Amino acid sequence: MKLFLANNAKKLLAAVLTVPLLALHLHAFPRQKDFSFKDCEYKKVAIALPQNPSGQEIDAANLILKHLKKAFPKTDFFTTRNPKDAFLYKSVSLSRLPDAKKLSFFSHENTRTNVVSTRNGRIKILYSSSPVNAAGDFLRELGFEFYAPNDEIGTKLPPKNAKIKSGERIYAHGFASISLYPENLSSEAKIFARLNGNDAVLRGFSHNLSNIFTPEDMREFPEFKPTLKKYASRKYLQPKFNAENAADFAAEKAEKIFAKNPQANSFSIGINDSLNFDISIPYDIEAEDRFISGVDSISNAYYSFANEVAKKIKKSNPDKFIGLIAYLPTLRHPDFPLEKNIAPFLCIDSANFFDENFKNETIGILKSYANDGSKVRGICSYIYGAPYFVPRPVEEFEIEFIRIAKNLGFNCYFAELNPVWAYDSFKYWAIQKVLNGSEKSCRELRLEYFINYYQGAGGAAMEFFDAAKSAWANRTDSPKWLGLFMRDTVAELFPPDILKKMESSLQNAEADAKLPETKMKVAELRLEFEKTKAFVEDYFAKKELFFLKFKNAKSSEIIGALEKSKNASSKFEILAKKKSALFKNSPRNAKERSFSPPCGELLMSALKNATPLEIEKIKSLSENFNALKKASESKSELVFDFSPENFIGANDLENALGNDFIIKYIPSDKPELKIEKNGNDFALKVSNAFHFEFFKSLKLAPEEVYEINFCIDYLREISSEMFLAVSVFDAKNKCVKYKEVSIPPLPERRSDTFKIILETPINANRTVFGIYLRQSSNPVFIKKIEVRKFAKP
Repeated sequence: MKLFLANNAKKLLAAVLTVPLLALHLHAFPRQKDFSFKDCEYKKVAIALPQNPSGQEIDAANLILKHLKKAFPKTDFFTTRNPKDAFLYKSVSLSRLPDAKKLSFFSHENTRTNVVSTRNGRIKILYSSSPVNAAGDFLRELGFEFYAPNDEIGTKLPPKNAKIKSGERIYAHGFASISLYPENLSSEAKIFARLNGNDAVLRGFSHNLSNIFTPEDMREFPEFKPTLKKYASRKYLQPKFNAENAADFAAEKAEKIFAKNPQANSFSIGINDSLNFDISIPYDIEAEDRFISGVDSISNAYYSFANEVAKKIKKSNPDKFIGLIAYLPTLRHPDFPLEKNIAPFLCIDSANFFDENFKNETIGILKSYANDGSKVRGICSYIYGAPYFVPRPVEEFEIEFIRIAKNLGFNCYFAELNPVWAYDSFKYWAIQKVLNGSEKSCRELRLEYFINYYQGAGGAAMEFFDAAKSAWANRTDSPKWLGLFMRDTVAELFPPDILKKMESSLQNAEADAKLPETKMKVAELRLEFEKTKAFVEDYFAKKELFFLKFKNAKSSEIIGALEKSKNASSKFEILAKKKSALFKNSPRNAKERSFSPPCGELLMSALKNATPLEIEKIKSLSENFNALKKASESKSELVFDFSPENFIGANDLENALGNDFIIKYIPSDKPELKIEKNGNDFALKVSNAFHFEFFKSLKLAPEEVYEINFCIDYLREISSEMFLAVSVFDAKNKCVKYKEVSIPPLPERRSDTFKIILETPINANRTVFGIYLRQSSNPVFIKKIEVRKFAKP
């Protein structure tokens, strides 16, 4: 029986498909009893599947069985594929919604609608897209709630007298496709995500050009191989999509995929995750305002290619989408309309909503896409837990972003999460609620979550996260694309006063936790916070070493600070391993880039006036004591000198510097790269660089000790990156030694000389040294770089 295609039910269904996720009574069947699970005690209840169920239907039935058994242990629940069992016993049956629609270019309605119907002691669950999503709707209707991926402590059970009321309920989810990137989660976390509504209906939209124009393709068809700038990276290079036959080639690849997999609804032509474009691809605007999201915009060139691919696919596969990401250089809407079968996903970092100008710019970009392309359009977001080692409660910004986008007609959602569950369970749960249609404020959702999940400790736990939230909301740096991502400088957001508030709140939560499961939840939060404190301690201990460089520090001060830093690093690593061992679903803990103070320079300074006991301590702290000793005692001779005044007036700075210099420069808004006076000296000025590398390649003799000096004038924001680096390569071009000094954010501009002491290994062939900047807005002046060699004893 088609329960809700009949008479008034059909009209009512159509009326609610555009509203948020709601449980609506279409009608109550006359004189019908509610389905009471209390009345099922000591009886059999069938979980009925279709006779030939899909794998997803089997998964959904098993999840229903598992949760009902846990909540109502006195009832004999069993799964069956025998249709007679659904009539012999009270039953919960699962099947596909009749006439469920698929995504189309013109409407996304009725693509993620589930129905729970109760009549005559039987419950029918009908799904349109995901049976596990429908199972989640049913279980939540019954009183379950899924707060965290750990079944033992993360799932709230319904009361023993729980009922499903007679009648029909329609769950019309507000977004047509939801994916909070569960692929990198454990199987338990993936189930948790799907029960909460995660359902990636539209998959083909992300980075994919490298799979369309493969290296083998470029060898066979060299017209697609890009011509890059001199020192551009060859990693994830973008094909020459403006080549004459590029659109035909991409369309043929799409047609092969659709022929092989007829169920696929989209094919992605999203750009690769790089900025390595062919030099012939034009910028949209040749003026200073050609930049968007901090990089050059090439939207006109890219969307011309995309439209051509879409036109060809519309002819061969008229019901398929061409998906793509509007990402950094392609975020700006082109100067012409998109084809109606293009489903764009706009990539925005909503954590930057602390800045009103950024928020307003985002709204403008969303509006430019709101009435173009297909009716199916999405947003991509970045709500990471890991690799941050601090809480990142940015859900309020993200919820605001989602609601702005939804009001403008966006109906698909994708986010990269990589959760640290002790910190991110609420963030995930609240965002999923809003995606499912909840109209509650973030504060209301917080109250609901913390009261129910942390029970008696909910108030104190909420205060803990409120303190962390204030750290992110009160930032004073300028907005950056994924600012602070994989950067130890995120510790700057958590000074002692913030950590003190968090510690006090957590102690209160520990005191308020009475139930065993609550104590376990708070214990997980405690262990994660201890790791956070150790991370922050590690960062500031290393930063303290810079201040010793700026003053005439005693040997004992330097040694004490280095020992403190070493102990802080060890403490962090131990806690990270302990957390991974004790709790499931922990993300990887290795730091991608550790903060690197000028240890060699400090130890060399300490050696000059060290006592015999202090010398022994310096030996234990040093990677290469003999090299430091030689550098502190020997005279040096100049081997190489970069002086900017030698290049004044050069029209083409890169060519003027010569082949042994490497410049990689991706400009941002209002960029500058020129020789300019800085004080009494000339310097190479770099400002507003999305990415900048300035390196020199030099032959250095093996088994010698060198000093590389960098004289720079600088002011760094916490969300930018700046470091000095030295790499040694052997004759096979393999890196055999690497040293680095990271420049920290300081309260005011400074001019300093940093030294890196290097002992070249026996297989050294050449050395590359220089400066690296990323998302650097403030001007940096490179005043001098020199290499000095220490004489043999």
